[in-house]
Amino acid sequence: MELPDLQELNQVFYNTQINEPIITGYACFTCDSFRGGGGFCFCDDLEAWKDLYPVILFIEALIDQTYDIYEPEDLTKLKSIYIKYIDSTWSETDFDSFWNDFSSCVLTYDIEFLGKIYQLLEIDTEDSFIERLQNSFQGNPKENEEEFLEFLGGYST
Repeated sequence: MELPDLQELNQVFYNTQINEPIITGYACFTCDSFRGGGGFCFCDDLEAWKDLYPVILFIEALIDQTYDIYEPEDLTKLKSIYIKYIDSTWSETDFDSFWNDFSSCVLTYDIEFLGKIYQLLEIDTEDSFIERLQNSFQGNPKENEEEFLEFLGGYST
């Protein structure tokens, strides 16, 4: 099985980081679990997400520009996850399943959020990342939707 081209993944990563969030789009926030730094990637639709998910899956290789950083058994597991979602329809259960599969790998990056952008505006949530995000915004995201989307576009840790 051929792994995705890292140059192409790098371009997708860059494009989704500078992409403006839209309420009907998708977002993924990844964070370095050791250093704590993280940021959003935004996709306008599922087609863009299908291009992004390999970036998230192979983010460590992307940063180091080589797949050689993975132990053979870790790379085998990542490949199987990659193949599992190639033809996915990316329903809500697929997003949850991908997040669980990704979390089962021992990597230095974690997914803090993965889903539809409108979920980030939900006030009554038990999601600690969304609560932290909204507290940083210091306003009601639903009442200030445009400002909140602009805030998301510049949010990082």
